[in-house]
Amino acid sequence: MSKVDLKYISFSRFGKAVYLVAFLLVLLFLQACSITKYVPEGEYLLDKTSIKIEDDSTLITLKHDNLDLEEMQSVLKQKPNRKVLGSIRFYLWLYNLSNQKRIDKRKKIKEIKAEKKNRKIDKRNTRTKQKVEQKNERRKEKAQKKGKEFIPVTFHPLPHVEPKLTTGERLRESGEAPVILDSLKAMVSAKQLSIYLINKGYFNNHVRFTVKYYPDTVVVNGKTKIKHKRKAGRAEINYQIQLGKPYRINQITYTIPDSELLFYVDSIKPQSLLKPGDIYDSDKLGKERERITDFLLNSGYKFFNKEFIFFKVDSNLHAHKVNIEMGIQNYKEKDPVYDTIIERKHTQYNIMKIEIYPDYSIKAKPYEYKDTLIVNNDIKIISRHRPDFNIDLLLRSIKFSVGDLYRKDKVVATYKTYSSLGVFRSTSIVFDTLNNGCNDLVAKIKLQPTKMQTFTIATDGTHRNGLLGIQGRLAYTNRNVFRGAEKLQISLNGGLEMQRLLVEEDANNTIEDATNISNTFNTLTFGPRISLLFPTFLFFHKYFPYANNPKTELVGVVNYQRRPDFTRNKQNFSFGYVWHEKKPITYRFTPFNINAIKIDKSLAFEQKIQQLNDRLLASSYQDHIIASSLFSITYNGEKTGKKRNYIYSKTALETAGNSLRAFYSLTNQPINEQGYYEFLGIRFAQFVKLSSDFRYYNNITRKVRVVSRIAGGLGIPLQNLKEALPFEKSFYSGGANGIRAWKARTLGPGSYYDSTKSFDKIGDIQMEGNLELRFPISGWIEGATFLDAGNIWLLHEDSLRPGAKFNPETFLSEIAFGTGAGIRLDLDFFILRFDFAVPIKNPALPVGERWILQGKWKEETSYQNGIARRDFFPWQFNLGIGYPF
Repeated sequence: MSKVDLKYISFSRFGKAVYLVAFLLVLLFLQACSITKYVPEGEYLLDKTSIKIEDDSTLITLKHDNLDLEEMQSVLKQKPNRKVLGSIRFYLWLYNLSNQKRIDKRKKIKEIKAEKKNRKIDKRNTRTKQKVEQKNERRKEKAQKKGKEFIPVTFHPLPHVEPKLTTGERLRESGEAPVILDSLKAMVSAKQLSIYLINKGYFNNHVRFTVKYYPDTVVVNGKTKIKHKRKAGRAEINYQIQLGKPYRINQITYTIPDSELLFYVDSIKPQSLLKPGDIYDSDKLGKERERITDFLLNSGYKFFNKEFIFFKVDSNLHAHKVNIEMGIQNYKEKDPVYDTIIERKHTQYNIMKIEIYPDYSIKAKPYEYKDTLIVNNDIKIISRHRPDFNIDLLLRSIKFSVGDLYRKDKVVATYKTYSSLGVFRSTSIVFDTLNNGCNDLVAKIKLQPTKMQTFTIATDGTHRNGLLGIQGRLAYTNRNVFRGAEKLQISLNGGLEMQRLLVEEDANNTIEDATNISNTFNTLTFGPRISLLFPTFLFFHKYFPYANNPKTELVGVVNYQRRPDFTRNKQNFSFGYVWHEKKPITYRFTPFNINAIKIDKSLAFEQKIQQLNDRLLASSYQDHIIASSLFSITYNGEKTGKKRNYIYSKTALETAGNSLRAFYSLTNQPINEQGYYEFLGIRFAQFVKLSSDFRYYNNITRKVRVVSRIAGGLGIPLQNLKEALPFEKSFYSGGANGIRAWKARTLGPGSYYDSTKSFDKIGDIQMEGNLELRFPISGWIEGATFLDAGNIWLLHEDSLRPGAKFNPETFLSEIAFGTGAGIRLDLDFFILRFDFAVPIKNPALPVGERWILQGKWKEETSYQNGIARRDFFPWQFNLGIGYPF
């Protein structure tokens, strides 16, 4: 399947201006259209609904009083037409584009066309039916002569066609009819609001509503004036609420006739969601019921459900208090002999047998399961054929044991473990009772294998910074290569791209800077990749028996890249572990990761580097080896599902070359003439790098969210390659997922100004912060406004990059700021993101000129070449897939 990498697309200023003008014209056109076109005479369009709590209507108070304004709006039986961008009724406008007279006229024409087609269909069905009947008669005679059973051919008539929709009908189908004010629905809404408040503990609430019609008439100084003429034919409903004093919980009692069940419930009382003194809330009763049910399901009560739990609320008390009685009913069943209802206590169950079906199929007959392997007396593997999986894999994935009390959480963990292996299309775990009179269960684990081997071909189109490219990929996957759900993937990747030439030679072999973009595909990339994923810890499984979903990954990559300036060969091999100790926390440890990069530079490029005398550039394009170890911890609070607001954080520590250099030093290995060690004849990198990313997702309402992000890192190049961090390990700023007012690798370092505007800005230190407000516009369209800030710096002074070194006294003044707005389209399987951003502070300008308002737009800067200020504050357009963070 072809796809386009849309991450770095930018428009020209002219194109941006055209889109902006067109957008404004559409908005003006929408606003100009009458929205009451199809409102009947004497009726009113519902323009607005508002809910106000008398004496105090602030959102803060609503939250404090356990009320949710959005929930209150949701109970209203009538709401205004949907709006886009906060004020435009786009769907109503779409509906109003239709014309009823034109619809009626076109509809008759389409009905006539449909009738003609249906007459032809009827004639065809009649002919076909006659042919089928004649055929059946001939086949019946033949069957009777041969003494065989006659099975007639069934006649299937062609269905009639329906008249096609007219353009106006399609507009109405896509749009939204005007919402006409209905006083009866307003009365029902007021009652629903009252019921909602009762459920929230405000038993004595009073809800009333008033309707305001437009245009309204007022008397000023004895003269009658008409206000709000532009709102003619509209009305709004205002709901006024008097809450009254809330009822609070006085005491909670428990009525549980089963003493053993009472013991379990008593053990979790301290964690109860119902506490004396809290405002009564019926929603909390439901959550408390679910909490107790989950606990009992994890305590052996396999067949318990929340319907056995009941609450009785007594509000006949003074001082606005309620007493709550919580009870658990016994299990009731019908006596088949005496036709009476009998009660019995809830029972705990033990898992005493386990049956595994590794090649289960719904269509298979019971007699097909002929191959049975008895692991021990209580565990059996029952299959139709010889199992394709190791016994150890099947047993290791089970999180409960024979003899355990039934626990729902362990059953769910078992289900997730089998599903995560990637070799089963579906997993089903059912429990049957054993007829041994001991309340024992047999667990039947039914696994349907998926297709183990696949071969795929994919192509990608790329568009990065105005440069086009095409990539291809051939991949073979075996999900069970050693019969233990080990996933082997072999892929062959290749591509052609346009790349900027770093230098070029003219006809006289004179070396010049290449400022143009080649109009040919001048870069070839090619190479295989092999990965092998084990669903366990290799070598250390015994030491981490409780690790959740452990994996071991081995990856080998060979990459060849040929450009006009240089040819690069890169080999990579890594070995690492991934596991979860707790649900939201993921650990990744890669003890061994080696990258070998060999670069053959063209003569022109080599001379250019020597002329520049740039240590950063020289170190970026020299042969080197990176032998590193990486450890990272990721916390994703969204997975817990317990809090409305959540945190995401990731911290990673990477070290390279330190152990290797220490070994060389201890073993007295020789150093080369430049004073550094070599591994396999190539200089190896030595550094320590720490990076962190912290995000806070604050849900103001169910659909409005504020996301805050702080990210940064520090990389310290050490003795064996102390000039700079390797290019691929350095920090950079800008891009669709960073500071969006700059393109990737064009910001910084520090206050350094590069007149060539190249895409090679890297640093040893990074600081970045982002603040983004996300809000709904309409249905699958979401809007956003954002503020980005940050920069990168070098640790050491660089004469070729003045202002690039990190200075504790001045770095705050070198923080870049960008702001903008965006639109996101939720297309279910991915989110398409459009972000427009502009710098508001550019640290490349001299002090006193860095903010966008510190000077006129067209005036020149202090730089000698007389660059205009507007060149430092260009609009930037980013098109990306998914959220930036």
